[in-house]
Amino acid sequence: MGAPSESPATKAAGSSSDLWSAAQSQDAAKRQREEELRAQERATEAARQEAAVAQRAEEAKQRQAREATAAAETAAVQARAQQAEDARNAARAAAREQREQAAPDVNLDDQAAMMKSMQQDFGVK
Repeated sequence: MGAPSESPATKAAGSSSDLWSAAQSQDAAKRQREEELRAQERATEAARQEAAVAQRAEEAKQRQAREATAAAETAAVQARAQQAEDARNAARAAAREQREQAAPDVNLDDQAAMMKSMQQDFGVK
């Protein structure tokens, strides 16, 4: 007698077990691919967020630099304006001093006495 042959029921049970095993493998592979995709999406999102944070930091740094430059320019303009005002005030003070020194120092009492003396000298009454 030869080797016992498998019955059709045993063959069907074996092949359904193989099919179930294959389906489980496919499901596991599919879950693994989905998890890999989710991990890649998380990594991409994290990189995008890091890039956005870095971009905002760079923009803030540039804004601070612009504000510092503008403040320095404003201070320089104010300093030049103050220097010009100081120079105008000094020029006015010098001109006033010069006018005061050039103007004769006249005392009205002295002038009246001198006029009276001159009138007497010339005989004018």
